[in-house]
Amino acid sequence: MTTPPENHHREMCLHYLSQGAAELAQGDLLQAGEKYWGAVSQQLKAIADERNWHHSAHYLLAAIAEQLAEERERPEWHENYRAAELLHMNYYEDNLGNSYLVQYSSQAQSLIAQLEEIRLAGPPPGFSPDDEQRHRLDLLNGAVSVAQYARERRERNRRRARGR
Repeated sequence: MTTPPENHHREMCLHYLSQGAAELAQGDLLQAGEKYWGAVSQQLKAIADERNWHHSAHYLLAAIAEQLAEERERPEWHENYRAAELLHMNYYEDNLGNSYLVQYSSQAQSLIAQLEEIRLAGPPPGFSPDDEQRHRLDLLNGAVSVAQYARERRERNRRRARGR
């Protein structure tokens, strides 16, 4: 029996979460961190699939995390997502100390649980995106390219820095 596409990413998330816990228990923090990153990315993809958002690039995963944090008014999720990204980067660099790896692994696990609550609840009722969020949603829905989105975001940031 094959896994239905709508559940595949969630099942992969649970698989990586379990592997991360096992690696952590064995003291292999490098592998544990990469598994926790994998779990976070798969959980984001599960939500993206349910909302028909694109998620085929790392940049899009960051946009999904940012959109969800803003929808739910949970700015701490940015920090937890960043911790998961650092676990992923550390897999290649191996430059984080053990205390950071344990802390970031905990933050990634917390984020996964929070994202699962969002996945089950669906989009917040009555959510009205601002201009920047609408633009991000255009990216996630495929209405603008990554290059166009990045170019327009840089321009908005420049205007904001100039006080316009």
